Amino acid sequence: MAFIRTKKIKGHDYYYLVENQWDPVKKKSTQQVIKYLGNIKNFTINDIPEEHRNNPKILYLLDLGSKIEKKKIN
Repeated sequence: MAFIRTKKIKGHDYYYLVENQWDPVKKKSTQQVIKYLGNIKNFTINDIPEEHRNNPKILYLLDLGSKIEKKKIN
């Protein structure tokens, strides 16, 4: 299952779509970055690959980002 990882770089939050994948040789999971998304005000649902668009964690973050932007405008 994919999730969104947040990295704080020079005081700004940047988001990455990440998925865990099992490595049968090393017998442990590794995280693979699927896509760099940018900061929360620059990405939309269209930037998420279709197979991950219905993920509740991703939809929650997008909804949260839109609420944050609305607060800043007001």
